[in-house]
Amino acid sequence: MFSAQENYQIPSLQNEYLGKNRVRVAIPSRKLVWEYELEVSNYNKNDEPAEEEIKKGFSPDWVDPFSGYELADLDGDGTVELIGRQRVCGIAHVDVFGELRQVFAWNGDRFILKDIWLYQNGATPKRIKPL
Repeated sequence: MFSAQENYQIPSLQNEYLGKNRVRVAIPSRKLVWEYELEVSNYNKNDEPAEEEIKKGFSPDWVDPFSGYELADLDGDGTVELIGRQRVCGIAHVDVFGELRQVFAWNGDRFILKDIWLYQNGATPKRIKPL
């Protein structure tokens, strides 16, 4: 997993807080865009800051390096894939609003990036389909 370090930073990942607990994450280099409502938000408390303050403080490209990995045969071909997990944050580390998972497959020589998935926070991760 960690021999694929050059792949942990997704080129041109963009986070945007749209307002009213909605977030857009885009990876233009991979032609992927997700837009969804936050299930759990740090912004809907009684002392909620103004929408423009949230937008200003929101990090446009915050994705952590790999924080964990899984091994699984996702496609049933008998070869195990590596799934690297990364947190996607908004304003601070406590503001994790999703998890990026990169799937690496063995090509006979090395592991190559095969797929990218973005999951919302929640007890059971679900795939967010690109728009």
